[in-house]
Amino acid sequence: MNHRPGRPRAIPQGLIPKVFSLYQQRFGYRAIARELREDGVSVHWSTIRKLIKTERDGATIEREASNEF
Repeated sequence: MNHRPGRPRAIPQGLIPKVFSLYQQRFGYRAIARELREDGVSVHWSTIRKLIKTERDGATIEREASNEF
C-alpha cells in the first residue's frame, strides 16, 4: 500500500481552486460550503475559513520575503 499518514484533506485538491474562485467572487464561507455540497463534498464552513486564512497568510509571508531583496 502506498498512502500518506494522517487524516485525508476534507476538501479534495481539485476543488481548492473553485473555493478561492468563489471567495474572490464575494461568496461567504457558508455559501461556498453549499456550492461544494452540490459537488458531493460535505464540509463545514469553518474548514473553508481555515483553508482561506492559511493560504492568504502564507501568500503574504511569501510576498514579504520576496520583497526583502
